[in-house]
Amino acid sequence: MRNTKNPKNSVRTRKNPHYLKGTLFCAALTQSILPPLRLKQRLRSFNEDVQMSKGVADKLSARFDEELISKQSTNAMEKQFLAKRIGKLADEQIKLLKAYYAEAIPLNLLKKEQDRIATETAVSQNRLEIIDMQLDEQKRNS
Repeated sequence: MRNTKNPKNSVRTRKNPHYLKGTLFCAALTQSILPPLRLKQRLRSFNEDVQMSKGVADKLSARFDEELISKQSTNAMEKQFLAKRIGKLADEQIKLLKAYYAEAIPLNLLKKEQDRIATETAVSQNRLEIIDMQLDEQKRNS
């Protein structure tokens, strides 16, 4: 139900009470503003009324643990993949040098491929460092 005397600033009554009830307005649009102290008191009261039950907290904690284990597993698999990738790039670099020494490829191609391998190795090593930091952080927070 709305107040029919001044419909612009009226407050709607509800079956289920809401703490703010639409009484907070933008200062630029109207003059009706909930005083900050009163708003703070209402928010504090709301926070005291709304608390997580033990069952919900346990479910949330279990879900968080599952996500953490999943993330650790994913990080471990990615770390293993990156280590293999860095090894393959090192082998590729050695083969490339052998091909150059055997005069099977020109110098410009050697330089181009060496640059590509160096870039891919650096990217893989940077990602590996990030994963190591994440794993360390997860261990500290566990």
